[in-house]
Amino acid sequence: MIAVIDFGSQYTQLIVRRIRELGYFSKLFQPAELREIPKAAAIILSGGPRSVREEGAPDIDFEYLRSLGVPVLGICYGMQLLTQKFGGEVSAGTTREYGPAKLRPAEGAALFKGMSPESQIWMSHSDTVTQRPDGCQILGTNRDGVPVALQWDEGWFGIQFHPEVSHSHEGMTVLRNFLELAPDAEPFRIESFKEELIKQIQDEVGDREVVCGVSGGVDSTVLAALLHEAGVKLHAIFVDTGLMRKDEAAEVEDQFRELGIDLHTVHAGPRFMAALDGVGDPEQKRKIIGELFIDIFFSAVGSHIELLAQGTLYPDVIESPAEHRPRSRPPQPVPHPS
Repeated sequence: MIAVIDFGSQYTQLIVRRIRELGYFSKLFQPAELREIPKAAAIILSGGPRSVREEGAPDIDFEYLRSLGVPVLGICYGMQLLTQKFGGEVSAGTTREYGPAKLRPAEGAALFKGMSPESQIWMSHSDTVTQRPDGCQILGTNRDGVPVALQWDEGWFGIQFHPEVSHSHEGMTVLRNFLELAPDAEPFRIESFKEELIKQIQDEVGDREVVCGVSGGVDSTVLAALLHEAGVKLHAIFVDTGLMRKDEAAEVEDQFRELGIDLHTVHAGPRFMAALDGVGDPEQKRKIIGELFIDIFFSAVGSHIELLAQGTLYPDVIESPAEHRPRSRPPQPVPHPS
C-alpha cells in the first residue's frame, strides 16, 4: 500500500483519494502508528496546521522511517519536518502564503517529469525553509526563485505545495511521478484486497464465534459477507424495528438468503411502536429507539458469543477528527451494537 501519515491537514483525506484515483491502494495512519504499517511501498507525510517549531508539534520516528527503505514524500508540514530531520532549519515566514503560485521545475527532475516549464500550484503555509541541509538538491522554485521542492537523499522528496488539490493544475502528475519512483508500488486489485481481508479475519477470529449486527446497508452487509467467506462461526442478527420502508425487512432477508448467510431476524416492530406511542419530540424518539434497539439486540446475542463485529465505511473513518479517528486496521470485533 501507499501509507499517508496524517499531520492534521484539511487536505489529508484528499491525498488518499487521489492515490486511489491513480490506481493504487492507500490508507491513512497517525504518526504513532508508523511501526504498525504493513508492507508500505511508499510513504507520504501530509501537511498540517501546526508549526514544526512549536513545542509538542507532531513528530515522526525518523530513524525507523529511514530503516523502511521506501520512497518518502513530505508535503508542506511534512517537507518542513523532513528538513529538520536532515539537519536543516525552518523559520517563521514574514507572511502566511495561501493561494496560487507558480512552480518552475528544475531540468531533469524525475518528480516533475512531463510537466510544463511553469505550472500553477496551491500554497498554504506560514513557515519556510531558511537553511537547507548539506547535499540537499533544489528540484523546483517559484517565480521569485524561492525553493518549493527539495530532495535530500535518493527517494526522499519534499514539496511546499499541495499536489492533491485541483488548484495545483498538474498535481496528479506529481503524485504519479512519485509513485513511479517506488519500485514496489503495484496497481491495486480489489481481488487481492479481499483475499487479504479474509486472511486477516481468519487470523483474528480463529475458532471463536462472532456476532454481526446487520441492517441491510452496504457496510454491515459487506462485513457479514466477508465473515461468511472467511468461514468463521458467524451469528448475523437483523433487528426489524418496523421503522423501515415498506417490505424492506423482507428484502433484507431475501438478500442474505441469496448470499447463503443464515440470518437471525428479530421482528420487534410492535415493541418499537408501543415505546414510541404518544412521543412527539424527535430527540426523545431517537433515544428511545437507540436504547430499545440495544436491549433487543443483546438479548438475541446470547452469552456464549465472544466477539462482536462492526462494519464501517471508509468515508465515516476519514471524516472523523484525527484525534478521534479509529486506528487503521482491518474489520475486527469491537464493542458496538449497530
